[in-house]
Amino acid sequence: MAAKSNKIDPADFTAWSDRAEAWIVKAIKTLLVLLILSQVALQFPEIRQWLASADHSEGVPYRNSPP
Repeated sequence: MAAKSNKIDPADFTAWSDRAEAWIVKAIKTLLVLLILSQVALQFPEIRQWLASADHSEGVPYRNSPP
């Protein structure tokens, strides 16, 4: 009986790491787009009121603040 080798084949590791890297890059791009969209959404008072629960606790609401 031959002993089972615990060595990792470099070609298999390279293929796996390339797939993992592609997944990570896609995840980062998706999160960046979501971050930008959420920041743009907060510029609208109707959406801001729904998303940001702390606004109602402030002394002057965002939509009535002086320029």
